[in-house]
Amino acid sequence: MLSKEVRKSLKERELMSERTISARFKCQNTTIIQVYATTNEAEEEVKEDYYHQLHTAFNKRKTRNLIVIVSLINAEISSDSRK
Repeated sequence: MLSKEVRKSLKERELMSERTISARFKCQNTTIIQVYATTNEAEEEVKEDYYHQLHTAFNKRKTRNLIVIVSLINAEISSDSRK
């Protein structure tokens, strides 16, 4: 959800997959790439696809743009080193 003010500054958005979305804003040519990371247990094809989408989203932007990558990384913290 975006506020009215933020919506006015939105230049474009692109839903790249169920895990990756990119939004470009007018202020200082800012791009925000939101990604939902895969887990280590995911199949190799899923992980490769995730990194390919992230790489593609990043490379679509000009080098002078401010690019912010926001990621939800699936991590598990355990005191048991066997996990």
